[in-house]
Amino acid sequence: LRDSPREVQSLHERDPRAAAVVVHYLRDIKSVVTSCATWTKPGGAVCLIVGDSTIRGLPMPVHQWFIDVAQEAGLGLQAHYLDAVRDRRLTPKRKGHHSVIEHEHILMLAKPNS
Repeated sequence: LRDSPREVQSLHERDPRAAAVVVHYLRDIKSVVTSCATWTKPGGAVCLIVGDSTIRGLPMPVHQWFIDVAQEAGLGLQAHYLDAVRDRRLTPKRKGHHSVIEHEHILMLAKPNS
């Protein structure tokens, strides 16, 4: 937890169990992005669509966590777009809370040429 982003540390003060779930998610992010970096050829690109979260009223900048992990893994951020979520017909069940995802982040990551 000590190496976790400050948002996770703040969450830990409110709800240690929820913070533990986020820490596990961060490990999963690192695993996925590291695999992407490993399997992407030099000069190749990866596109990720990421939504941020709100947990216990605290915003979690998930897109920034993906960017940070990607850069640590050797992928550079080439472009970052916001895409507004306009169609609410297929809203996900949100387990007892009413937060709404307003937009998603489209991250274009690239592996430099050797």
